[in-house]
Amino acid sequence: MSPIDSPQVLLEYIDFDIQLSPDGVKVYLDETYLKTIDHFAAFPNNGKVLEKGINYIIIEGEGMTDIRFVGERIGYEGAFYSAMDLNEGVVA
Repeated sequence: MSPIDSPQVLLEYIDFDIQLSPDGVKVYLDETYLKTIDHFAAFPNNGKVLEKGINYIIIEGEGMTDIRFVGERIGYEGAFYSAMDLNEGVVA
């Protein structure tokens, strides 16, 4: 499903090349991004998220990671197929 067809309004960005530490690293989300979302999820390609705050995550591991942050746009909380007629256009 393309972003245009999606019934959710999700905003995302990626933080690249974060150096990890076995003791944990605190990664803050972009301030402008935080003003546009209600809450977020974090998806690192390496490491383990230990804690998630309102504007940061703490992640532990070794090496480097990229983290994909996905948040729900303010004003669209809970939007998911609720305003769509699921039978419209369906051929039986």
